Amino acid sequence: MKENELGIEQKSDTGQSNIWFVDEKRYISIAGKDMKIENPGFPVEYLIIHHSATKDTKEEDSIGIKKYHKEEKRWTDIGYHWMCEFVDQRYEIIKGRPMTQTGAHCRAGRMNKKSLGFCMVGNFENNKPPDEQLFLTKSVVRDFQRMFSVPRENVLGHREAERMAKVANNNLTDCPGKNLDMNLFRKDLLT
Repeated sequence: MKENELGIEQKSDTGQSNIWFVDEKRYISIAGKDMKIENPGFPVEYLIIHHSATKDTKEEDSIGIKKYHKEEKRWTDIGYHWMCEFVDQRYEIIKGRPMTQTGAHCRAGRMNKKSLGFCMVGNFENNKPPDEQLFLTKSVVRDFQRMFSVPRENVLGHREAERMAKVANNNLTDCPGKNLDMNLFRKDLLT
């Protein structure tokens, strides 16, 4: 086990990143943010990967996305449970909607009621996801796979979840973008 600069032991095998998995209850980022991991009030069978379809402004974009979801879409909170974005010169994991609440990120197949939503800030329809962002997101997804016994094949891109729910092709989302290859993404996950 490794110890980070905050003196917290890294309990996962996610490698060097800017978050440290403490236990089943919380993550702590190198920036010192303590992110409690609540026990979901629903079974976690899937982990759904999204992109924000926006440019990463290198600020805390999750604040703007949350505002949009609450004010424009009239949701109670941001739709995603976790986000990965570039803030303060590094990629950070940002806590979104509490895990005690079902998500608002993928209605198809009632996926909101049986999944956690992870959003990578950026537009991967137009650009490739940065390697650092992919590494950090995969690291966190592996930890959640472990926590909830989610097999690799149940880590899906938003579009894949819609296909599985038999959404008509002309109504499928582009999320998480054509440049985020979910088959490659899954290759680095737990089996």
